[in-house]
Amino acid sequence: MYNGRVRYTKEELDSLLGVVSAFDNMVRILILEMLEKTLRDNAKKYHSIVKYTLNVEEINEKLEKKKIFLKEQGLRNHLKKLMDAGLIGRIRSRRNRNGEPLPQAVYSYYFNMMAFDCILFENQIFVEEIQSYMQLYKENLELKNEYDCVITVFTGIDKSEVLTINEDETGYIGRDYCYPPGKYGSESLILSSAYETVTERHKPHLKIYNDDGEWLMVDNSENGTFIANKKIETGKAVKVPNDSFIQLSHGSNSVVLFVSYN
Repeated sequence: MYNGRVRYTKEELDSLLGVVSAFDNMVRILILEMLEKTLRDNAKKYHSIVKYTLNVEEINEKLEKKKIFLKEQGLRNHLKKLMDAGLIGRIRSRRNRNGEPLPQAVYSYYFNMMAFDCILFENQIFVEEIQSYMQLYKENLELKNEYDCVITVFTGIDKSEVLTINEDETGYIGRDYCYPPGKYGSESLILSSAYETVTERHKPHLKIYNDDGEWLMVDNSENGTFIANKKIETGKAVKVPNDSFIQLSHGSNSVVLFVSYN
């Protein structure tokens, strides 16, 4: 029920909408991923900010390797949008990140980690989501005291639903829009039909089981199963990384699971 409390001022809402709009383009998301990886790979090894920046030419080269070709002004427009949202910053330098001199000073761009963190923690809607994830993680750990493997839904309408299995059991995961009690056993995680790109339970989308002390999963889906954004091979038993996030299909109708085992 609405309690009359205003969550955001106009300035705060404009700032938040600016961040959200910066993410509505795949090229900008790729640029952020590049700069974030450059930061993580180099920030702890070098104190100089130059070591974890990329100039326009370097960013363009990385995009072209992904078969994305942009005119320089188009790329600069994307960078400006990210800067306006506070997600990246820039410095002016006469050397590239390898220390090699450039013909003239150019702008180099870096992922603004501190600003990104502030965006998350200064906006209540994000704080509440972070707290809910922390609670789900805590509940997952507690269930591991009773079961060998715990699978928790982290996204969507079924968020917080849990499947628990032991080493002598096999877990089945998929969606079903309507099923009578007893149709599936307790070793099934039945997802809402709202997850439209997840394969139905009778196939199922994903099977998880233990073989000689090792937890394995088999993807039988049409739209794939992903770990760290990498698609696993369909129909083949693959080791389940402990304390990992597994995404069934991609896009807004997919689901992310957290899998943890003893």
